[in-house]
Amino acid sequence: MKKNNFYYFKRALLLSLPIAVFIIISELFDIELSDSNAVIKAFAKGFFVGVLTGVILGILNIFAKIDTFLKKE
Repeated sequence: MKKNNFYYFKRALLLSLPIAVFIIISELFDIELSDSNAVIKAFAKGFFVGVLTGVILGILNIFAKIDTFLKKE
Protein backbone atom coordinates (compact mmCIF):
# COMPACT_ATOMS: atom_id res chain seq x y z
CA MET A 1 0.00 0.00 0.00
CA LYS A 2 1.51 3.30 -1.10
CA LYS A 3 1.17 6.09 1.42
CA ASN A 4 1.34 9.77 0.66
CA ASN A 5 4.03 11.93 2.22
CA PHE A 6 1.59 13.55 4.66
CA TYR A 7 1.14 10.15 6.34
CA TYR A 8 4.67 10.37 7.72
CA PHE A 9 4.26 13.96 8.92
CA LYS A 10 0.94 13.60 10.79
CA ARG A 11 2.34 12.42 14.10
CA ALA A 12 5.40 14.64 13.86
CA LEU A 13 3.27 17.74 13.32
CA LEU A 14 1.05 16.79 16.25
CA LEU A 15 4.14 16.45 18.44
CA SER A 16 5.42 19.85 17.32
CA LEU A 17 2.33 21.68 18.62
CA PRO A 18 3.21 21.26 22.33
CA ILE A 19 6.76 22.41 21.56
CA ALA A 20 5.43 25.58 19.92
CA VAL A 21 3.03 26.25 22.80
CA PHE A 22 5.82 25.76 25.34
CA ILE A 23 8.08 28.25 23.56
CA ILE A 24 5.27 30.80 23.23
CA ILE A 25 4.37 30.55 26.92
CA SER A 26 7.98 30.71 28.09
CA GLU A 27 8.57 33.79 25.92
CA LEU A 28 5.40 35.46 27.22
CA PHE A 29 6.67 35.15 30.79
CA ASP A 30 9.81 37.09 29.85
CA ILE A 31 8.17 40.00 27.99
CA GLU A 32 5.63 42.62 28.86
CA LEU A 33 2.26 42.00 27.27
CA SER A 34 1.80 45.69 26.48
CA ASP A 35 4.55 45.49 23.84
CA SER A 36 2.71 44.14 20.80
CA ASN A 37 5.86 43.68 18.69
CA ALA A 38 7.40 41.42 21.32
CA VAL A 39 4.20 39.35 21.57
CA ILE A 40 4.06 38.90 17.79
CA LYS A 41 7.75 37.98 17.78
CA ALA A 42 7.15 35.35 20.51
CA PHE A 43 4.29 33.79 18.52
CA ALA A 44 6.36 33.81 15.33
CA LYS A 45 9.31 32.20 17.11
CA GLY A 46 7.12 29.49 18.63
CA PHE A 47 5.41 28.80 15.31
CA PHE A 48 8.72 28.63 13.43
CA VAL A 49 10.38 26.31 15.94
CA GLY A 50 7.29 24.08 16.08
CA VAL A 51 7.04 23.73 12.30
CA LEU A 52 10.78 23.21 11.90
CA THR A 53 10.73 20.52 14.59
CA GLY A 54 7.75 18.84 12.92
CA VAL A 55 9.49 18.78 9.55
CA ILE A 56 12.68 17.32 11.02
CA LEU A 57 10.75 14.65 12.94
CA GLY A 58 8.70 13.87 9.83
CA ILE A 59 11.81 13.36 7.72
CA LEU A 60 13.29 11.10 10.38
CA ASN A 61 10.01 9.20 10.49
CA ILE A 62 10.11 8.68 6.71
CA PHE A 63 13.59 7.18 6.87
CA ALA A 64 12.72 5.01 9.87
CA LYS A 65 9.55 3.63 8.22
CA ILE A 66 11.26 3.00 4.87
CA ASP A 67 14.18 1.28 6.57
CA THR A 68 11.93 -1.11 8.52
CA PHE A 69 9.80 -1.71 5.41
CA LEU A 70 12.86 -2.69 3.38
CA LYS A 71 14.05 -5.06 6.12
CA LYS A 72 10.73 -6.94 6.03
CA GLU A 73 11.07 -7.76 2.33
